[in-house]
Amino acid sequence: MSTPRQPARIAVAVSGTGSNLRALRTAEGRGLLGGAIVLVLADGDCPAVDWAREQGIPVAVVPPRDHADREGWDRAVWRALGAAGADLVVLAGFMRVLGRTVTDAYPDRILNVHPSLLPSFPGKDAIGDALAAGVAVTGVTVHLVDETLDGGPIVAQEAVPIVAGADREALAARIHAVEHRVLPRAVALAAAGALHVDGRQVTVDRAIAAALPRPRRALLSMSDKSGLADLGRGLADLGFELVSTGGTARALREAGLPVTDVAAVTGAPEMLDGRVKTLHPRVHGGILADLRLADHREQLAAAAIAPFEIVAVNLYQFQQAAARPGIAIDDLVEEIDIGGPAMVRAAAKNHAHVGVLVDPADYQSVLDELRNGGVLTAATRRRLARIAFAHTAAYDAAIVTWFDESQPGDESVLPSSIHLALELAQPLRYGENPHQQGARYRQAGATSWWDSMTQHGGKELSYLNVFDTEAAWRLVRRFDEPAVVVVKHANPCG
Repeated sequence: MSTPRQPARIAVAVSGTGSNLRALRTAEGRGLLGGAIVLVLADGDCPAVDWAREQGIPVAVVPPRDHADREGWDRAVWRALGAAGADLVVLAGFMRVLGRTVTDAYPDRILNVHPSLLPSFPGKDAIGDALAAGVAVTGVTVHLVDETLDGGPIVAQEAVPIVAGADREALAARIHAVEHRVLPRAVALAAAGALHVDGRQVTVDRAIAAALPRPRRALLSMSDKSGLADLGRGLADLGFELVSTGGTARALREAGLPVTDVAAVTGAPEMLDGRVKTLHPRVHGGILADLRLADHREQLAAAAIAPFEIVAVNLYQFQQAAARPGIAIDDLVEEIDIGGPAMVRAAAKNHAHVGVLVDPADYQSVLDELRNGGVLTAATRRRLARIAFAHTAAYDAAIVTWFDESQPGDESVLPSSIHLALELAQPLRYGENPHQQGARYRQAGATSWWDSMTQHGGKELSYLNVFDTEAAWRLVRRFDEPAVVVVKHANPCG
């Protein structure tokens, strides 16, 4: 297709509530549409028109009843588009068929979004027709408009599975969520001249597609919700799209923040009682792509996957659950996180491009760095990746320990391996000798008597001070009466 002048001047035709219009406007605001919406055209008053007027977007309402015939209406639409200087037309829920006057004036420059996988289920009730047919999969199609009804060359398609027992409203919501992602991307490709039409075939220039502006995206999925609202608000203020799951998405919405559900990104609802929701190429492709490689960028563009810049995930609280008295084994097994560690490890591996957050204590410093420098430094991303791998290592160690401690059988049999996760609790004055470093570590997530100990005098403790004090504490606790013990090199001497 011929390349429109840049930036494209886009007219959006509507007939209903305008959810796709809003998605296009959001993409425009983020600099992702490849142009500006210069006109909202409608065949009658509707909620989308009211919203466009509130946004200050020029509106043209062209009711068919005001014209003697269809050709007269079509010429009126053509005049409205011409007066706005539109060079690209998007039908976003427009329930009228355009005539030759308009289609001839905009060859290969009119896009329509349709709620099915064309050529299946064309027409006005594609969602109802798919449900009535009992198919297992429907979807979303963006196609170029010609003189046929829903029959123009296909630009983009994405499947949407039909969940057993799904009603019309639920299926429509899932399809619209996918439309809101697929349509703006198709418009951006058209505006950039990346669509090449040869008869019925449309090919996408991968190099042009890969060079399009990328959205700033953050993936958030937290078991520990502390600091979540502030993190989400800070990222949203910086222009990030927030992609989230389940309870995290609900918490962000309750904080008044716009959220894209992971299911709208993957096109698939979560399954197996939530065991599978983020294990999908549209999630992990966006995390793992090495954006230094042209081939990776082009593969993302071909699959319409946008990369993630921030991944903020912390894991199901297995250790806390294991400590609950009487918890059933099946209930505890459900606290073993699968998707969370996969996302954390993927983001930490790709720390050249992704900042991974697992600890709420890091949220504010990351937001401050993004505000001040625009992006995270390589040193920060590397530091966060180290924290992330330590987090997943400690998590796995806790699970292994539980298996060892809960395994019935001969307690005299030693485990084949021991997995300890220790965290720094206290730097020491020096190690066993003055030229060495030393520190006290404790088991990750646990506390000991040392954490409530008060030192009443003397120098900062050294390794041998701690070693001797630990021995003294263990010895004196053997007595039922008040007692004192004196030690030297961990041996009682008084």
